[in-house]
Formats: sequence, structure tokens, C-alpha cells
Amino acid sequence: MTFPEESHEKCVPKSEASDIYLSCGTNERIAIYEAFFTTSARHRCSQSYTVITESTTQISEEEDNNNKYAFPRLPSACTDDIRLSLNRRLYQIVWERGVVWVVYRLGCAYNQHILHVCSSAPNCSFNFIKHHNHGCIGEDGSVIIRYTCISENKFHPFCNLNLSDSYGYVSTPGYPRFYPPYESCVWNIKGSEGQVIQIDILDVAIKEPDSKYSVGNRKKVHYQCTDSLTLRESKSQTLTLCGEVKSNLLQYRTKSNALTIEFTAFEFSPTRGILFRYSYTRKNKFHPFCNLNLSDSYGYVSTPGYPRFYPPYESCVWNIKGSEGQVIQIDILDVAIKEPDSKYSVGNRKKVHYQCTDSLTLRESKSQTLTLCGEVKSNLLQYRTKSNALTIEFTAFEFSPTRGILFRYSSWIEQIQNCPTLPAPKNGHLITRNGSFAYYSCCMDYVFEDTKQTDKVLYCQYGNHWNSSLSKCV
Repeated sequence: MTFPEESHEKCVPKSEASDIYLSCGTNERIAIYEAFFTTSARHRCSQSYTVITESTTQISEEEDNNNKYAFPRLPSACTDDIRLSLNRRLYQIVWERGVVWVVYRLGCAYNQHILHVCSSAPNCSFNFIKHHNHGCIGEDGSVIIRYTCISENKFHPFCNLNLSDSYGYVSTPGYPRFYPPYESCVWNIKGSEGQVIQIDILDVAIKEPDSKYSVGNRKKVHYQCTDSLTLRESKSQTLTLCGEVKSNLLQYRTKSNALTIEFTAFEFSPTRGILFRYSYTRKNKFHPFCNLNLSDSYGYVSTPGYPRFYPPYESCVWNIKGSEGQVIQIDILDVAIKEPDSKYSVGNRKKVHYQCTDSLTLRESKSQTLTLCGEVKSNLLQYRTKSNALTIEFTAFEFSPTRGILFRYSSWIEQIQNCPTLPAPKNGHLITRNGSFAYYSCCMDYVFEDTKQTDKVLYCQYGNHWNSSLSKCV
């Protein structure tokens, strides 16, 4: 998630995180789009990001033979999303002059300083050590915050607006102190022909959904939103959000150039409300969003936030469908997600089992075809379907500052050729092949003996033989 306006980054070691200060200029407001604590060595404030080297991901032949799901022993990192903590109000009662805010509770007036509400404020202070309950207690690490400063002319804290400027920020009236009751608070966003709309939900803090219990063979809880934010495209309800949870801080892109966003509230609430950013972009071949139906001839897909982080997703799905008679080819270009959990079983021989928590799964004809997790070179593969439809699903249980996933999809009619697949030479490998050609490459510091080049493409001629031989990598 990056914005064209100027962005700011704050990186603070945990030892110095008792007083984190964010600020913007005159007549500007803070908008936080990324904030997390991590113990990962890649995000140390005193170091630049490190690159995983070949030696880091190397697996011994014995280990690879004994366990086809062997993973490199990378150190695990503890990570926690802190965006909601930065935006929550924390009051301190004061009795002297210089009152910042007055809150009425139970008919009594309390003079209180707001210690931190960062979104929509010109500046804020945050004590990470004291005011954030996180799951990385006792571990050293870094707090990383990325934010932008909103100018007054790009901020719209009102209801019932028609928005057509190139980008802007919208909040519920009263944000971040309260929101009033609204039967219907609507924003209509419309771009030019050929454009699509991108929505970045930066903060959602509204009434929690009501819970209803149904008792039958099994007790089940149903949740019903009373106050809610709804996105509608082409008059159909696309997405509804309520409550205050990290999974609401998401990114959404339309298929058309028009979107209606509606906020409803049945009564006054002292909670923050909603802040989101809208912008327009041209339709292109790169899709950094979830839950898409893809039918164009080719394109590139990534998890939201790639390559800096990925948010939690119970189910992030891409449905890819080609024309009748076509097949779909997937080229996995990058996979960097949470390492699998290890479980030990003790019997005649101690054995390690790996279980994916965050994962990428390919499904063809409703059956699970392939599941990937972790960060290993063997994940960078090519897969081809037998039919013209494929579903790819990404699941993540929590926010992670790792890169995420990038893949390319394409659909085409497979030509039937009988050229046999030649085995890759020693110190070389097969990159890809189809009915027409095969693409081979030598490892680093090696070249093909006959051409002295690192890459070689063979073409299938007359459906039964290659146009050239495959020499050794030397």
C-alpha cells in the first residue's frame, strides 16, 4: 500500500519505543497506512533489508530425500500489527489549565488529555511499551510506522458527497472523537471511463456486531451488524464491515469506474468512526487484491501489501477461467510467507512433520492440487491445469511483514506435440516448457558448453524432435 503523496517512515528500536512522536505540517492530518512491531532481523532500524542468500535456503540431498517438505531453518519472527493501538484514544485526567479535551460520562465533566489518537491528528505521541498489549512480550525488536500527511483540501469529513477528484480521504463526521446517528451517510465515487477505483480502509472503529444464539443439535453464534460500512458496486452489496478488528483495515479495487459507500449508525457513539482513502487507476495487468475473477489472457497477481507485508486473510481467493479448450498456466514468481510449524513424532525414528499455517493453495475441479508455504526456492515453480478453470486461495492467520506472494497466470490452447522432455544437465535446470519450446538455464557461474550462454531455448519441430541438442553446463 503506497500513496503518491509524500510518505513518512518511523523506525524505532523497542528500547526507545516509550515515546514515539509523529507529526505533520500546518493544516495537515496524519493518516497511518502501515504500523507493526517485529522481531525480524530484516527490519532492524540500524540495518537495511537483507536478502536471503543461496546458502540460507540450501537443503542437503539427504534431508530433501527423507522429507519432501523440508524447509530451511530460518529463525522465526514475532510480529504484531499496531495500527489500531495507535488510533485508540487513551485519556489522562488533568485538573490544571491547558485542557485538550472534555469528555462527559454519566453526567459528569472530566478534564482529560488525549495521549494518542494518531489518525486525523496533526501530531501524536505513543508509548508502545505501556499502551500496546502484544504477543511478543519480552522479545527485542523494532516498531515500524509508515504514514502520510493529509492536506485540508483532500480531507472530506462530511456525508452525502459526490467525489470525482483524483484522490482524497473521507471520514465519518466527528472522526476520531465520535460519530452521530445516521440512517444513511453516502459517498458516491466516480472515475473517468476506463478507470477503476481503489479504496484503502485506514481505520474502522464502530459499534461491535450483536450476537445471536441459535440452539439446535449444535449451539451456534450469529453476528449481525447494526452500525456498518457497506461498499456497493453496480447496485449489489460487495462488502460490509463493522466492529473494530484488524481484518477491516483492507484494500479494495472495483471492476468499474463507480462505487457507492454507505455508513449507517442507529445511535450516537463515542467511538472513532471510519477513515478511508479513495483513488483512481487505469485497468492494467497487475492485480494486488483479493477475491477476483480473472478471465483475461494473462496477468500478474500479488497478495495485498506485496512486497512489504501481507494482512490477515481467512480466505483470499482468485478464480481464473479461460475459454473452452484452453488450459491455465501459473508461474509462481515469489513466495515469502510464514514458515510452517514443526511437529515432532517419536517412534522407531524421530521425524519432523511440518504444518502450514499461512499458505497458498491451488485447486482444480474442487480438489486440492498443491499447497505452498514458507520461503524456499522449490516454491518458485510452474503449474499447468488440465482444464480451463483454476482457483487459487491464500490464507493468513495474522499480519506479517514478509513479502507475500507474486504469480503470473496465462490461458492458451495447448498444442499437442510429441517432443520428449530432455533431462536438465548437471548444474542446470528446466525453467519451463510447453508443446512448442523448452527453456533451460545453467546455475550461477555456469554456461552451456556449445553456446557459452547461461540460457538455452529448444524448439519442437514437426511434433517429434528438437531443433538442437542440450549440452552440458560447464
